[in-house]
Amino acid sequence: MPPTFFTRPPGRTAYRAAKLTALGLVAVIVILSVVPGADRPHTGASGQFEHFMAYSGATFLIGIAAARPPTLALPLAFATLAALLEWVQQFIPGRTSQLIDWVASSFGGAIGAFLAAAALWAIRSAWRARASQSAAD
Repeated sequence: MPPTFFTRPPGRTAYRAAKLTALGLVAVIVILSVVPGADRPHTGASGQFEHFMAYSGATFLIGIAAARPPTLALPLAFATLAALLEWVQQFIPGRTSQLIDWVASSFGGAIGAFLAAAALWAIRSAWRARASQSAAD
């Protein structure tokens, strides 16, 4: 039997947890983007990979938390945030503003929104299949 999440819609608590986690991740992105370069923790991965993963994760969680497939507005909002943060970084000691970082962030946002839409589609398909199977029994 598949996990409960795939057989019935998650409750308000699950959506609330996803929203809070997503907002927390956005806050972390903003804070780490404005910290001076010497004070920022590094994962050892390339900066572009860090940008991609942070933005795709945040966009994915917000898309899931909304409980409906994300529209184009979500990745555009994250691309705008990334552009703003890249612009601000030119004024922060030890930080640089690079176009490639904005591209990585924006691409991450687009991929996160796509994955959220795909996950919601899969979950809803499983719910429908389960409902139709229960109705047939």
